[in-house]
Amino acid sequence: MITTSVTEAAECLQQGQVLAYPTEAVWGLGCDPFNEQAFQKILELKQRPIEKGVILLAGHISQVEHLLTSLPQT
Repeated sequence: MITTSVTEAAECLQQGQVLAYPTEAVWGLGCDPFNEQAFQKILELKQRPIEKGVILLAGHISQVEHLLTSLPQT
């Protein structure tokens, strides 16, 4: 049953859909962060301007390393 749910969720993400998932306290919204239309849909659903930022979760730093800006060593 869980495998089916994970497979269905992965298919939804590949199709550019937004997922709602439970967390400890609230429901989270998720999408493929590299799908601009899906990301814009989350901003619209949350009524959140991009200037406020969002949280990006990844299983490993290598998945998002190319998105990060290096901080100067001081």
